[in-house]
Amino acid sequence: MRYVVPARTSWCDRFFDAMAPATGEEILTRVARLRGAVPRPGLLNDLSRRGMSGWSYWTLFVRGYVLYDERGQVRSDDPYLRYLGARFRREEPAEGRTGLLLATLRYRDCDLARSIAAGGPGAIDDFDPVIVVPGEERGRESRLVFDADRGTFVHATAIYGYHRLFAGRLFGLDRLPCRVMEHVG
Repeated sequence: MRYVVPARTSWCDRFFDAMAPATGEEILTRVARLRGAVPRPGLLNDLSRRGMSGWSYWTLFVRGYVLYDERGQVRSDDPYLRYLGARFRREEPAEGRTGLLLATLRYRDCDLARSIAAGGPGAIDDFDPVIVVPGEERGRESRLVFDADRGTFVHATAIYGYHRLFAGRLFGLDRLPCRVMEHVG
């Protein structure tokens, strides 16, 4: 098993720069105060232009996580779930099974990261590995992931586990398990 460093995930920089300087718990508190202040996803220029590289996507995600943490479940008024519904509207409604499952699993990763950071139960290796498919640098399609074992950046053309990387960075974890898929197919 290899490991990646969540703090070196540059596509989250806009969000963390907007929230700096703040710890994960302080960010949760700050975003919780946005009740009702998060505009509909379709109206957010940052979201439509930058997606996961912008601050809006992660604000919606953290706002949804705060609600999940308060309620213990994902509900149809969750702003992140509503974004998923708008994004995948052709396939099913916002509160459809896919959106609920994605939001719930992603929020559970936040719970695990938060617990580990607070010294509670759980360990880094309890996370499903982040899957990285390396490739050549291709502008916006390429993402840099820092390989903790080799001490170098990997240009990734595909990543499965963005939200685990974000949760790890949010709560200050030093590494997460990773599987680099040299050959896919």
